[in-house]
Amino acid sequence: MLTHTVDSFASENLGCHRIGGVLMKSRRLLTDPGDYEAIRNRMASFFYLDRRFPEDVYRLSGVRTVFIEYEVGISSGFWLALSRLAEMFGDTSVDFLVVDPAHGSVNIPASWDVYPAFSIDVTSSTDDFADAITEPTPDAEGIWMVGDLSNVVAITGRSGLWGCWGERNSGIMAIRAPDGDAFRVWREEVDLYLWGTYGILDIIAFNCRDWLVPHEFLDPFVENYRWMPGVRALDRMAFGLTGPPN
Repeated sequence: MLTHTVDSFASENLGCHRIGGVLMKSRRLLTDPGDYEAIRNRMASFFYLDRRFPEDVYRLSGVRTVFIEYEVGISSGFWLALSRLAEMFGDTSVDFLVVDPAHGSVNIPASWDVYPAFSIDVTSSTDDFADAITEPTPDAEGIWMVGDLSNVVAITGRSGLWGCWGERNSGIMAIRAPDGDAFRVWREEVDLYLWGTYGILDIIAFNCRDWLVPHEFLDPFVENYRWMPGVRALDRMAFGLTGPPN
């Protein structure tokens, strides 16, 4: 009876529920398949969900792309900058999708009653965002569905004017938006270290054999993500971290 009373109070006043005998905060990840499909459909209108770096994963062209490290993009420290970016383009919420692994895969089985995606209001706190990205899987209290299991993530708002795409294997997250005053002000204001297309090759190199970015990755990556056209010779400059041409 006491447990029931405590659970009832927690559910009504603290937004908590019990998993495996442990009192947890209410889920922020989606539990409705229709809501999950709606987010995937919105993401598919902005991104090519089947593409990966060095391909251009964005459907939106004529814009500028900057980069952060992947681990920064799936951390609570990203929220203030992310919510501000959404607000600048008129969005009242942010959609976050784990593209890989998808629901129904080996790592996120269809038997789970939770989906690797969430939508969060821009007025939410950093703690709210942290709760979502550190929410445990249904059968493993110590494993976070987003923070630990995600290999590829996509983030955008309903305006369809901006978006973030991150891949764990390359260690980076791209942030793309129209190259106007709003994006310029955001880049100047945010407390983030933002990389350009050439600079981010340093980070990519850490995830490559012998710290060398192979040219089969380097050339299309630079072609797809550089902001201003440059001399072709610059495509082969990455602070000494690129492999020999094919």
